[in-house]
Amino acid sequence: MLLDAVVLGGGTLKKGKKTLCKGEIKIGGKLMIEYVVDQLRMCSFIKHIFVTIPPSVSVDSWAQKVDKVIYTDGTMLENLFKGLREVKSEKVLILSSDIPLITSEAIKDFLERCKLKRADGYYPIVPKEEMNKRFPLAKRTYATVREGTFTGGNLIFVNPKILLNNELLVNQFYSLRKSPLRLAKVLGFKFLLKFFFKRLTITEAEERLSSLVNAKIIAVITPYPEVGLDVDKEEDLKLVQDVMANWGEENESKDFN
Repeated sequence: MLLDAVVLGGGTLKKGKKTLCKGEIKIGGKLMIEYVVDQLRMCSFIKHIFVTIPPSVSVDSWAQKVDKVIYTDGTMLENLFKGLREVKSEKVLILSSDIPLITSEAIKDFLERCKLKRADGYYPIVPKEEMNKRFPLAKRTYATVREGTFTGGNLIFVNPKILLNNELLVNQFYSLRKSPLRLAKVLGFKFLLKFFFKRLTITEAEERLSSLVNAKIIAVITPYPEVGLDVDKEEDLKLVQDVMANWGEENESKDFN
């Protein structure tokens, strides 16, 4: 299975009085987007990599690692749709650029799990206990269903036509992504009641979303919390910087021993 990947390199982060483009933020001497690109290149399932970035972002040497850089300065979803129109494959892996801790192993594991069930779109969800075990200081948005409590991932494997044919709905869902309760309201009163009383199942959520987009969408439980840890706020950036610093210290310790 060889597929195309689209990395969304826009988005902003407020740091103090400054608003920074996420694509320009450096951690450990590398742009956040480069960490994602490097891990995609290491994944044997990925054939082509497309990156959408604002014209202001310096491409530097990392641009040589991708197949096409798409300059666009719109909203995140406008950039997404522009990137999707460049893709020719039947399914595409879409990732945000603000997940610098992502690994090729996590990406490959997610895609392997997607192969186990036939669907048009796959969305990763991470159990709260896995997130707390690996990143106890991370503050994420969680939703509780009958099977447990989960946070959403920052990638999706999907037929691009589904998103392009449902632009209005995708915009609505994206605007409500940080509010599970408001999102549940969009999905209907019965859905909302079940969600409120924590009786909703993952299968019921899948079926309701699938009916709205006229395609089969399923959730994929992943044990890799890196999938759910994005840099949305300054405290997220500090957390990622600390994690990477600890990695460096661990490697130095191993080298010394």
